[in-house]
Amino acid sequence: MISDTIRKLRMERSFTQEYVALELGISQNAYCKIENGQVQLTIDRLQKIAAILDTPLPLLFNYQTEPEEKDSALPFCQDVIVLLQEELQAKQKVVDDLLGIIKVMQGSPG
Repeated sequence: MISDTIRKLRMERSFTQEYVALELGISQNAYCKIENGQVQLTIDRLQKIAAILDTPLPLLFNYQTEPEEKDSALPFCQDVIVLLQEELQAKQKVVDDLLGIIKVMQGSPG
């Protein structure tokens, strides 16, 4: 799970939750929820966490501590795809809403 990987990497680097939270611009309590898997992370937030932990983003999805975990990459990749699809849908809705506003404004007398 991504939250477990984040916790492991943070601890390997001897970073406190408070430090990572400060770097993210959030409270320690909010960061704790990230490590406990209580919040759904956006790709943007994951990129920031990866940068703070000085690790490539894909490693957050495929962190391996045991050799037998090599086959576990597929579920993590599927998680990334789901996150990206959700973000794409949300951004597409914003674009569609803006296009609707533009059409209304163009149809209005100046």
